[in-house]
Amino acid sequence: MFDIINRTILSPSSLRVKRREDQISRLQKIHQQSVSANVAALSKTRQEMDEKDIHSFIDDFLKETTKSRKHKQPKDDSPANTTSTVANATTSTPSILGLTSQHVFLSIDKEVVQAPLLTFVNVLAKAFEEKMTSTALCFVADASSALGLDMIHQIVKDSDAGMALVQQPAWMANLALLHSKFDPSNLQQIIFAFSRLDAWRVRDQVGEARTAVFTLPGQGTTSILLPILQKVFPCERHVFVYDGGIDSVSRGVTLTCSERERTCHFIPFSPIDPMPCIDELAKLAITKAELVEAWMSSIDAFLKLKHAEKKTGYVPFVCRLGFLMSQVGQLGNGKVDQSELALKNLLQYMTGSKSSSRALKESVLENAKGAMLQVRSKEMQGAKRRKGNLSEYERGMVEECAFAHKGILIENKTLMDTVQPKAEWSLKAAKKMTSCACCMPGQGDEESDEEEEEDDKSESRTEGVGAGKGIAAITGVEIKDQNDAKAMFTATPSTNYVDGKSMFAFDPSKFTGM
Repeated sequence: MFDIINRTILSPSSLRVKRREDQISRLQKIHQQSVSANVAALSKTRQEMDEKDIHSFIDDFLKETTKSRKHKQPKDDSPANTTSTVANATTSTPSILGLTSQHVFLSIDKEVVQAPLLTFVNVLAKAFEEKMTSTALCFVADASSALGLDMIHQIVKDSDAGMALVQQPAWMANLALLHSKFDPSNLQQIIFAFSRLDAWRVRDQVGEARTAVFTLPGQGTTSILLPILQKVFPCERHVFVYDGGIDSVSRGVTLTCSERERTCHFIPFSPIDPMPCIDELAKLAITKAELVEAWMSSIDAFLKLKHAEKKTGYVPFVCRLGFLMSQVGQLGNGKVDQSELALKNLLQYMTGSKSSSRALKESVLENAKGAMLQVRSKEMQGAKRRKGNLSEYERGMVEECAFAHKGILIENKTLMDTVQPKAEWSLKAAKKMTSCACCMPGQGDEESDEEEEEDDKSESRTEGVGAGKGIAAITGVEIKDQNDAKAMFTATPSTNYVDGKSMFAFDPSKFTGM
């Protein structure tokens, strides 16, 4: 009710300030409640560690040998596991319950222990820097209002591919909320130490793939966490899974209050790091405006990292949900069902099994297919229930908001370097571009399907940071001066540019068929 009045009497800029104040207050309250609830649930008395205790404790639990355990770990029903599926691998390995700007709360043998955050992190980070590990890390970021994360979660759990799941850890959500209270070096140290700690705790759950899969706690945290994760873990695996703007907003609107609370207490649906002022957001109700902004902030983080790819080394597996959801016939999803091939490509990347010497087992593929179909069936039912929850006017406003962001332009429906389902897939969509980027798609020279296929074959094995050196030259981000324009729109046929059409990001509404 108050938001309706505010939208009527306030200017877009004033409304934005008002909404942001309310949003910050709500997020701070949620953070405090989550930390307090986790602490109170396990013990009424808290123990505290000093620096000497921290050194001895970390030395002790890291001496535990990494023997494989085949028996199931007992289920932990504590609140900490409502946002993280990390199970206790040993009785002495700590579980992170939550953070404040000063302290970290740990669960050790069902007892809550409080330790000074930065002291604990510094000692832990140093210990892990000296510790060799055979477990690879895979970080999954989302821009789909959680559908992509649901898909990844189900696949990892059911496929039996040798991956352990660290599902939306609460400490990541806490850190995203508190990021402004730390300097960059401390943020990187916390990310490194706690990621390695969670991977250590699930080391006995990983199988042949030796991979710990971390899913970020929702699209609202991507803009904060993803750049830090890429900087701290540039050589680990990264997946960016996305869906269109209108489908993502519609999906978020239908989530009930209980479902939102289960998913990190609204955090995935609130833009923790808001976008620059977009007047069109003032035309939407606050819930829908927040969903639009959270989705856009996640896409924006992706685009920024790709724009600076030569510097950041960000070459993720860009996963388009339209392929996995078998949305055949919709623009960008192909004319035939490629979901099984897309699923195989994703699993090959996440498990490091692309080479013939480490081929995926048929049983793994069948299990993963069953998981994919399960999520697809649930989403189809959800799509029927939410049909019409966005009016034509609101759908138009979502498009206007996306268009206001200079990097998310209309005319194409696929993010740059989206992995196309192929037997010989590539992380880089290397295609020859003969027209300049200032032309709209279709105005310059276009390659025939046969020419594109030949280019795909010739470049299909080109991967990694070194591939496509010219990718950072064309991004669709806002041009501030002529030097930027010259740098961004200089086409060199000899470099591995993405097809010019795909650089106009994607239509945020229509490629999912809604």
